[in-house]
Amino acid sequence: MDVADFVAKWRKASLQNEMQVYADHLDDLCRLANHPTRLEYDTTGERFAVQKSVTKLGGTTGAADAWIRGHFAIEYKGKGGDLDAAFRQLLEYRDNLENPPLLIVCDLDRIIIRTNYTGRTTRKIELNLDNIASGEKIGDTGLTAVQVIWNVFQSPLDLRPE
Repeated sequence: MDVADFVAKWRKASLQNEMQVYADHLDDLCRLANHPTRLEYDTTGERFAVQKSVTKLGGTTGAADAWIRGHFAIEYKGKGGDLDAAFRQLLEYRDNLENPPLLIVCDLDRIIIRTNYTGRTTRKIELNLDNIASGEKIGDTGLTAVQVIWNVFQSPLDLRPE
């Protein structure tokens, strides 16, 4: 999938219910990053899963919307959704998701990536459809939005804060 197709598709999407679209969005992010989709990468859900079951900090159960072992956990919200609430959910899940190096929240228009490396300050990287389309460099990363997405899937260590 090329950048223009990705941006056009997700600008048009108007579904508010995250459950209706997040797996499609995740697959398109994979394609944008030249990474296999979840079923191409792992048919068992052992290394790449949607609705990854997890025990929260308080002992109740929940499910992370998406997870790749050693890479990230993602919590989706519908368009315009509360991404701070999504991040709080991830904080409750992260320890039981093997403490992934990237904690990501997304509402289909915005993607916020927070690094989660022990002994390092957190880097917050904010992407949106405009900066994905424009090819501009994102913050202190020196990377375009598409390069950041590539690193999320292919090389999360390259997003560590200096």
